[in-house]
Amino acid sequence: QESQKELQQKIAESEKFKSDQSYLAYSIKEIENLNVQSNEEQTLVDKRKRIKGILDNKEKFKKIQELLFENNFENSVVETIRMLDTFRSSMGDVVDKPINALERTLNEFNDAQLEIRSFGGKENADSGELEEIEDRLYKLRGLSRKHNIEIEMLPAFLENMINKLDSSKAAFEKINQLKSKFDKKLAIYNKKAQVVSNIRIKAAKVLDKQVVSELKFLKMPDCVFKTEILGGNSGPKGIDDCIFKVITNRGGVLDGLKKIVSGGEMSRFLLALRVCLTKKQQGVTMIFDEIDRGIGGATADAVGRRLRSLSELTQIIVVTHSPQVAAHGNHQWKVNKSIVRNSETRTNINELNYSERLSEIARMISGKEITDEARAAAKKLLG
Repeated sequence: QESQKELQQKIAESEKFKSDQSYLAYSIKEIENLNVQSNEEQTLVDKRKRIKGILDNKEKFKKIQELLFENNFENSVVETIRMLDTFRSSMGDVVDKPINALERTLNEFNDAQLEIRSFGGKENADSGELEEIEDRLYKLRGLSRKHNIEIEMLPAFLENMINKLDSSKAAFEKINQLKSKFDKKLAIYNKKAQVVSNIRIKAAKVLDKQVVSELKFLKMPDCVFKTEILGGNSGPKGIDDCIFKVITNRGGVLDGLKKIVSGGEMSRFLLALRVCLTKKQQGVTMIFDEIDRGIGGATADAVGRRLRSLSELTQIIVVTHSPQVAAHGNHQWKVNKSIVRNSETRTNINELNYSERLSEIARMISGKEITDEARAAAKKLLG
């Protein structure tokens, strides 16, 4: 049952995973296809701003490039350095300082040219690239809105969804493991339950004979008693449902015990069953509460005699209102209830001696007034 409960719980969880799996797989593929990079949004925004600036100022950049590349500034500096270097023989190292300054200027001028060329050149100011950037930003922001997170959080979100998908796959694997575990336990259970069922079928036949035999002592010699072992739900007590069926009169129809017996007959059936099911147990005390319900006369006497016979094997305690049953006891107690102080109810139980037993059985026979005839009948019952 524990294995079954665990398996059912996992199956219930997996139902939720099933609905999530397709969503997770689609979302993972969508984000992976977009291949979101760290800090990509800001990089694209900056690049878009630069390209827009270049495109908006295209004529000005053209003018700048003309100024830088058509005025022979570089050639003039190079020629100046060369001429200063010729003065070294006559002026010494005093020319080094201006030469070094000019060389630095030339290097920085070249760097400036390269920078201007890098962002002012036609290849980096293409309207097609601007379109690609706009499209990329649109897709990134659309995905961000869809999942209600910032763009920079998409990579972490992707990793989390991959982990969830892996967990769902692991859950299905766990179900297979639990199913295998449950099937093995169920196979063992069924095997043992079938053994118990076979024992029950054999025991039922023995019980049927014993109950029929016992009923003869209880003035029911024509009864038929049959225990049916039927397939039922698996449980702690096996795979069987046990039903007692009886025929109480000749020519009757076999049917359920509860359906066809009277109150008095039920008392005797219960006595017979209890006797048959417990007589092999040692040290058992059997308590019968109003086993004489619905019977009297010779039938009640038969029940009393059977109870006395059983008391030779085990202890029998009987709560009874029948004088015929009470008379067969080895000992008798009388139960009295009384109201004491503070309106409390007190129950007293007193053992009776022979004289008291005689009076009490006579009272049970005649009622409130004990007659001589009742006392004589009581004496005869007590023997």
